[in-house]
Amino acid sequence: MIRPVAVIWLIALAGVAAGVYLVKYRASELRTEIKEVRSDIRSERERLRVLRAEWTYLTRPERLARLARERLDMRPVQPQQVVELDHLPPRVTTRDIEPAQETIALADDPDSPTVALPHTKPWSLNAQIARVPAREGGRQ
Repeated sequence: MIRPVAVIWLIALAGVAAGVYLVKYRASELRTEIKEVRSDIRSERERLRVLRAEWTYLTRPERLARLARERLDMRPVQPQQVVELDHLPPRVTTRDIEPAQETIALADDPDSPTVALPHTKPWSLNAQIARVPAREGGRQ
């Protein structure tokens, strides 16, 4: 017959074996997860390297200067464009707003609404009000 102490030892041994198995299984899961995270880190570092190279390529000064000339019609600043502070127009500090004195129709139709044109600024370098020509054959 089996002694009660032996049964207790068998139960304890089975519990320890189950515990060791669970710990080993969890360690194996964690090892797999660590491999996945390391792989993700490698791929993100590669992606970051590619993005940095692309950023470097896209922000080259000669490329930006060419695009500014072609697309934005920008040119380098000329010495004649730089003025001293004394040559700047006076600062307007009043906030009086007068009603618009000139309006323009939005369409050729006499019933179309009109829009007030902005005032010409007294300090403006261009005294003319720029009028935008109506589109021909386009949407209104």
